[in-house]
Amino acid sequence: MDSRTPLRTCASFDMPAGACDAHVHMIGDKQRFPISATRSYTPGEASLEQLNVLRNAFGLDRVVLVQPSFYGTDNACLLDALKRLGSCARGIVVIDEQVTDAELERMNESGIRGIRINPKGFPSDHARIADLAQRISIRVAPYGWHVQAFLPLSTVAVLHRTLAGLHAPIVLDHFAGASADGLDQPGLESLFKLLDSGNCYVKLSAPYHAARSAPYYPEMLSLAHALIARRSDRILWGSNWPHTNAKPVQGISALEVSPFRDVDNAALINLVSAWAPDAEIRTKILVDNPAALFAFPR
Repeated sequence: MDSRTPLRTCASFDMPAGACDAHVHMIGDKQRFPISATRSYTPGEASLEQLNVLRNAFGLDRVVLVQPSFYGTDNACLLDALKRLGSCARGIVVIDEQVTDAELERMNESGIRGIRINPKGFPSDHARIADLAQRISIRVAPYGWHVQAFLPLSTVAVLHRTLAGLHAPIVLDHFAGASADGLDQPGLESLFKLLDSGNCYVKLSAPYHAARSAPYYPEMLSLAHALIARRSDRILWGSNWPHTNAKPVQGISALEVSPFRDVDNAALINLVSAWAPDAEIRTKILVDNPAALFAFPR
């Protein structure tokens, strides 16, 4: 199965107009858009044409492109796709310390709405993560952008007061790094407090990072319900298409193409109706919340 294409041609629920997939990645031709020489894995290509097949199949009018780690701070592939997609798309980039205000201004005009931070090199250095998030939030606040991160729930718990006080909203990817242990796992109360601050959004995305019971990942159901019940106005949904797999594969080096995850896109998108059975709440998650955060036209 190729996870870059849908298995069915529609969602099992009525997709609201303006629905947004808030987390996808573009992977271009490697001759035109070289990937980092220091990457930890090599993905296959995932084209804009393939993404549009998926969007059209499920009625997703809007999309948010997120810079993947294997491109480093070279956002050329993302910016190219953003230009071709036009007003239906927004982007989240990765920057270095040398980025100028003029470059940020140009990115803003191109549809960039946030900066992704990736503390993989210092995952347990909470002080360093806090400092990075603070500095980035100061840079992006004048543009109305946000800071995006995939952090372990344990880190979110330690830093929840700092994250609540950032100069810009913080967006936490992939269930805020929670595990598949339901509502008994430590750190959840701190996450709820962070959501209550109003300065945090959580993406219900990539359940396969925590759960293994594909294709519906029932281990994540109680957590999804609890997050939505707590602050449905601060919840987003993202597919994490095309489902790259950064885990080492036996016999494949970091320089060889790693296969995509075996993911049923139809089942993945239909989880939205299980996590949010109420149509008004689904519209909030799929339309209203992303429209506000990413400044899509109303």
